[in-house]
Amino acid sequence: MTEPLKVFISWSGEQSKQVAIKLNEWLPSVLHVEPWISRSIPPGNRWSAEIAKELEVSDVGIFCITPQNIREPWINFEMGAIAKIRKEAIVIPYLIQVQPSGLEGPISQFQAVEANETGTKNLVVRINDVSQNRVSKRILDNAFDTAWRELEEVLLAAKTILSSASVERELFEKVRQNGELQYQIMADVFGVGHNSVQFEAEIAEDGSAKVTRIIEVQAFSIVDYLDAFLRDSKSSKNPDNQQGGKLKFSNLEVIDDNLNTEIKPGRQPQDKDGYLSYDFGFTTPLKSGETIKYRLVENAPPLSFNLDADIFGWSVTRPTRSLKLRLIFPPHRSPRNYKADVRRSSSSGFTPELSQPSLARRVAQPIFSIPDESTGGYLTLDVDYPVHGLVYLVRWGG
Repeated sequence: MTEPLKVFISWSGEQSKQVAIKLNEWLPSVLHVEPWISRSIPPGNRWSAEIAKELEVSDVGIFCITPQNIREPWINFEMGAIAKIRKEAIVIPYLIQVQPSGLEGPISQFQAVEANETGTKNLVVRINDVSQNRVSKRILDNAFDTAWRELEEVLLAAKTILSSASVERELFEKVRQNGELQYQIMADVFGVGHNSVQFEAEIAEDGSAKVTRIIEVQAFSIVDYLDAFLRDSKSSKNPDNQQGGKLKFSNLEVIDDNLNTEIKPGRQPQDKDGYLSYDFGFTTPLKSGETIKYRLVENAPPLSFNLDADIFGWSVTRPTRSLKLRLIFPPHRSPRNYKADVRRSSSSGFTPELSQPSLARRVAQPIFSIPDESTGGYLTLDVDYPVHGLVYLVRWGG
């Protein structure tokens, strides 16, 4: 008997992952194959390098497609890669609650099968046809009939997960719709709102960081000055991290300016409840309906961040449409065990009794990505319509 056929199984998202894991276990009970899925990667290895290695040696690529991942570029990239690297390889999209008629773009060029009994039988027949260890139709039929119920149970469970995901999407949509109404009301009361807030920390090996915020301000009345807290959310009073401290102000500038206005320096930073506040104005005040975007850069000293376990967050002090928290880690220092957290804002720090678990469940979890070799990766949290008076955090380690 020759070497088993190598089968690459791709997934993205929880529903897709559960099916992929089961296929990895199930296929060898029906066919003489050696499957591989990405959960096999040891911690700390680069996903791109490991996946590329497997793509180069795989004879078959099975891609577990769900409504949630059907448009993800990474899925299409892997499909294209295996088709290009191994021209003789077959690519099979395995459709979980997705109809073949719903496929579009690069994925539509491949012959897909549905994740039901007929489609799965089709899948194993196609794999058997290209195998050097091909078995007879009688043996294949018997093996499939014996093993099918075991896989069917996982597929039914995956459909339940998909239904839960649909309910979750509806919840996020309601939050978005209600959030816009609340944003308009609150911003009108405050006289100003934040269309968008991007708060980013680029962390160095010694725990120092370049901390940048880019904020698009929307005026609901005449706005001639603003204030900004010049300390990140890790107050020295915070029991989760005693290393937090003051950031050194570096630069403040208007960007994407269509109003021909400039920053007018205000008072020197003032201490407000343990946080430094910096006031600044505009040479030309904003009128109601006008927007302006500014960038403020600060430098956090060494030991401001613990690369193994720490937090990073933003306190929502004005009505806000969208918030993006992003951490950039140094090379070979990728975070582990990361999650989102929501707390009430308080000058006493983020103590456990200030936790808001019900609101935290409405926030999507942070996404980790490694765009290139120059970093240890990006950890990003996106929040639509964050609630005024709360602190949104990314935690890692621990």
